[in-house]
Amino acid sequence: MSRTLCVSQPALVKPAWNRSDVREILDMVDPPVGIIGQFLLLLYSAQTEDEQKDFATVAKNGAGFNSYDAEFLSTLARRARWRLLSPRECECAARQMRKYSRQIADLLNGEMGEMDL
Repeated sequence: MSRTLCVSQPALVKPAWNRSDVREILDMVDPPVGIIGQFLLLLYSAQTEDEQKDFATVAKNGAGFNSYDAEFLSTLARRARWRLLSPRECECAARQMRKYSRQIADLLNGEMGEMDL
C-alpha cells in the first residue's frame, strides 16, 4: 500500500483570515494535508512564471517563496497540485511556511490581488 495520501480540497471559507489563524493551522501536530496543500499552492501562485519554471526566486517583490525556500517548497507545491503530499512532506512544509503566515492570510483574503490555483 502506498504511503502517499491524496490532498482533499477542503473549503477555506472564512469571513477574514489573519496571521494567527494561519499560524494555528501551521503549528498543528498533524497539519491537515489538504489545507497545507492549498497554502502551498497559494504561495506558489504568487511566484512569477519564470520563478515557477525555475524553482527559484528572482524578483524581490515580497510575494511567494524566498530564495532559500523556493526550490523545496516549489517542489512540494507541484506535488500538492497533483494531490501527492505525504504526511511527512506536509509537516515539513508547515514548518517552513510559518514565516509566510501573514502573506498566506493576505492571499486568502484577496488582499494581494487575484491568484490562480
